Amino acid sequence: MKKIKNSPKYLKSLITYDWWKYLILFFVSSIVVYYAFHMKLSLKRYEQLGIFTTAYIKDEKIIDELEEELQEEGTKQVNIITAEKESRYYDIQLDTNGIGGSDILILPSSKVIDVTYILQNTLKFNDEFISELLDINSSLSFLTYEEYTYGIKIYNEEDEGYNSHFHFDSWIEFDETYYMFLVAKSVNLGKYGTKSKENHYSALEATKYLIK
Repeated sequence: MKKIKNSPKYLKSLITYDWWKYLILFFVSSIVVYYAFHMKLSLKRYEQLGIFTTAYIKDEKIIDELEEELQEEGTKQVNIITAEKESRYYDIQLDTNGIGGSDILILPSSKVIDVTYILQNTLKFNDEFISELLDINSSLSFLTYEEYTYGIKIYNEEDEGYNSHFHFDSWIEFDETYYMFLVAKSVNLGKYGTKSKENHYSALEATKYLIK
């Protein structure tokens, strides 16, 4: 009975001297609960489409367009990640945010100097895929290296006639010739990717939409 009678006093003393422990416990519990819900509600990789570019985005409505276009493919979010091509950190950004975290690369010709590096990390277009793209836009020109085709020329700084076959300039501002690549390890390449499933091909559908 004595212990029960003195328990409020004991509890008060405990809180007075050990309050910081309970505060830490509260914060740790809150963080655990937050991350548990975050992991449960966060988007899967195949529910997102990432575009990495060094070009200036002058109209972000293209994000809404792509999200609407890719809705049936299960895409819930489109992200455009931009990088300064003259930045000293550009190579790191290309590795982490581009090849490491995006599905589509839109790069200037001045940044495609090391074609071997680009070729190793982007999708090589086979005849079937090239035929699909040409059926959508017969004016397409591709970037080839050692008999491999792995990029689409989407802007030619010396040929406005070529550029008129695209609507890229309605949302993106170019300052030199640009190419579009598909990241080889993207999970959104459908049957063409080594890390994707056939029912996840939003990167392909986005490419087809953009070249119309």
